[in-house]
Amino acid sequence: MIYPIRKHAMRLASSLAAALAVASLLHALPAAAQLYQWRDANGKMVFSDTPPPPGTPPGNIIKAPKPRAAAPAAAPAGAPAADGAVPEKGSQPGISGTPGTATKGGASKSLAEREADFKKRQTEAAEKAKKDEEAAAEAQRREANCRGLRQNLAAMEGGQRIRRLNDKGEPYFVDDAERAKDIERLRREMAAAKCS
Repeated sequence: MIYPIRKHAMRLASSLAAALAVASLLHALPAAAQLYQWRDANGKMVFSDTPPPPGTPPGNIIKAPKPRAAAPAAAPAGAPAADGAVPEKGSQPGISGTPGTATKGGASKSLAEREADFKKRQTEAAEKAKKDEEAAAEAQRREANCRGLRQNLAAMEGGQRIRRLNDKGEPYFVDDAERAKDIERLRREMAAAKCS
């Protein structure tokens, strides 16, 4: 009976060894992806996970990882990525206010110019928001006016008796001639207000 237990233990050990081998390979894959290979000044082949020293000639660099492509993001107005300009060394593309931000002409903007651009964009955004707010308020006023005109016209055309006060403050009922004039006036007002 000892034999089957030993056989089971050996299978378990080999399965565990295989799992560990796969795990170590998977763990090594990211490191392999970042492997650099170059010839040093003495002609000796160097393998490393760090880039070669700055003085290494480009012809001596045999292998280097490809730079990761950044996911396209919504860049702020005037960002170098939008117009194809390449930022200068030390700058961060797409981030306003960093030194060396390139413009379309290739020249970098000064801090004062970037600050002025930022303030201009803020002012334009505030003006647009104010205009939009005024337009929305005007649309609400127009709709309220049209609603009142429609209600008055419906009352006039409905044939119900309408009571008003004369100049002396005495009540009277609107006759057909006055009703026709009011209907015509209401229709003109609705047309002028562009009520649907």
